[in-house]
Amino acid sequence: MHPDIDKLLEAISIDKPVVLTRKGNIIKIPYETRNIDIFKQIIADNLFRVRIGNNNLELLLFVDESSISKRYYVCIGSKVNVSTKWATVNDVLSGLRLRVKVPAIIIDDCMIELEWSKSRFVLTPASVRSCRRCQRVVL
Repeated sequence: MHPDIDKLLEAISIDKPVVLTRKGNIIKIPYETRNIDIFKQIIADNLFRVRIGNNNLELLLFVDESSISKRYYVCIGSKVNVSTKWATVNDVLSGLRLRVKVPAIIIDDCMIELEWSKSRFVLTPASVRSCRRCQRVVL
C-alpha cells in the first residue's frame, strides 16, 4: 500500500502550501517496456499537477520496491515530457543488432534516460537518482 500522496507532497513544499490540481499515480521502478508509445501514455496518465505558491508545476512520483524498504522519489519541474533518440543495441531475444529509439523523460533541463537491458528498456532507480530534478523522500 502506498503512503498518502499529501505526505509526499508535504515533504517537497518549502513553507508554501501545495495544491494538487491533477492527481496521477505512483510509478513502480524498475519499470520495463518494449513499447515506447505505451511508456509515453503511462507517463502522461501518471503525471501530477500541483500549484506551489504562484508556480504551476508537474511532477512524477516513483517508488523503488526492489530493496527491503520502499524508497520514494519525487521528480518536479515546470514541464515533463518524453522524448526519444536513436541508438544501436544488441537484442538478446532475436540475436540481432537493432537501431531503436531510446525513450527519456525530460524534466526541465534534466533527462532520465531508460537503459537497454537484454531485449527491453528499463527505467532504473539509478537513472531516476541521477536527475537533479528528482529527490528521495523519506517518510
